[in-house]
Amino acid sequence: MSTTIKAKLIKVNLLVVLPTFVLILLLTVFTIDRYQLNNVKKNLLKDSYLLQIYLNQYLTTNRQKTLLEKELYFLNHDLNRMVKLRTELYYQPGDLYFDSNHVEKENAKIRFLNDPGIRLALEDKKNYSIRKEGRNRIFLISFPFYCDKELTGVMRLTYPLYEEDLLKKRLFIVLASTGLVVLFLLGIFLSFFTGQIVIPLHKLKLAVQSFAEGRVTDTLEITSGDEVEALAAAFNEMTKKIRTLIENLQVEKNKQKNFFNQMTHEFRTPLTTIIGYADLLTKIDSPREREECVKYIVSEGKRLLRMVDDILSSSMQTTFTLNLDKKTTDLDALLRETLQIMKYKASKYGITLNLFTKEKVWLELDRDKIKQVILNMVDNAINHSKTENIDLHLYQGKKKVAVAIRDYGRGIPARRLEEINQRIAGLGPELIGSAQSGHGFGLPLSAKIMELHGGRLIIRTAAHTGTTIFLLFNLG
Repeated sequence: MSTTIKAKLIKVNLLVVLPTFVLILLLTVFTIDRYQLNNVKKNLLKDSYLLQIYLNQYLTTNRQKTLLEKELYFLNHDLNRMVKLRTELYYQPGDLYFDSNHVEKENAKIRFLNDPGIRLALEDKKNYSIRKEGRNRIFLISFPFYCDKELTGVMRLTYPLYEEDLLKKRLFIVLASTGLVVLFLLGIFLSFFTGQIVIPLHKLKLAVQSFAEGRVTDTLEITSGDEVEALAAAFNEMTKKIRTLIENLQVEKNKQKNFFNQMTHEFRTPLTTIIGYADLLTKIDSPREREECVKYIVSEGKRLLRMVDDILSSSMQTTFTLNLDKKTTDLDALLRETLQIMKYKASKYGITLNLFTKEKVWLELDRDKIKQVILNMVDNAINHSKTENIDLHLYQGKKKVAVAIRDYGRGIPARRLEEINQRIAGLGPELIGSAQSGHGFGLPLSAKIMELHGGRLIIRTAAHTGTTIFLLFNLG
């Protein structure tokens, strides 16, 4: 099942917002935690300087003797009360260890002396570290102390980070909860705003589908203020023209029956293009590709309107006439535009369209009419040749320009080709709508357009090797 544009827009926005929010959450918690740890570090450094001074003075006063265990016990007790932290003291001369937490001495002394931080302190290097103890962390600072500038022992202060960890957890919960609320509200807003984009496209799609099924809808009301509104306006204009045409047809039905049978076929290519690219609009999320689709839909919609105008003007006459509006045209660009229009339909049939040109060719011609001829030829090849490739070649000689449209399919049977050539040779109102399905539908009209341009339409075919149609234009 294909994903809707609305779902894609919501998904893309959430994929951008969610990682950004998680990153901000982690950075915020990490930054605040670093700030708290730096404050703890500063305070512990101040305490360590204070204790170093106190110990140096105390040991200097008693430097004549080695301190006894009882003296050291009370000394550690006093230090503990000064800083109100867990204090651990190791006195080298007496090889004595004291812990204000009153843990078992021997095992604690061994663990204390084997600690990497204590070993660094015994090497006259003050250091600090953060460790995990149960569910919370502790901050440790280890430092040496001296007597007459001689290292006498080491001491370690332990600061429990319980409050810091608690704040960190609460901060994380608050930010995460806030983020979830924000994401929920963002999802609601995204659903609303993407609906403003998708609903007009859905209305347009339904209108185009309704039109394709032969139902001329009422005025399509879209007020999105963008290209879709402009497209809807063009569609409404086209609908009004077609509704007027249908009303006129009720009066002129018998006189114009054959003529309109042919022109109904001519509507198929632009309508297929409009429907195809409108359908693509619901399946793509690239703004550039959506703009490209809208461009081709508007272009073919306007061309269809011009065709409708031709029908309206011709419907008042009793004979089939074509009026040319010749302008200097880049034939190479026209071929490329035509292939782009047919690309969607060709892909549905598994057919590849190829264009081979060497240089730009400029001719005086009616751009819409020649475009109609090329579209007819390519459309016939797609529908009936059973080919996998359709090649278009553009040649320029000294006196002529040729466009060759070649397929590699089953070819046209000899009897069928003879019937087609007879219709081309005897083009008239009574013959315009007489073609059957298969190669040749639209060929009489195309041949007439080439004749009005002073050119020719030639068919070359062979069974099982394909068909080539040449469009010849005279130079000068």
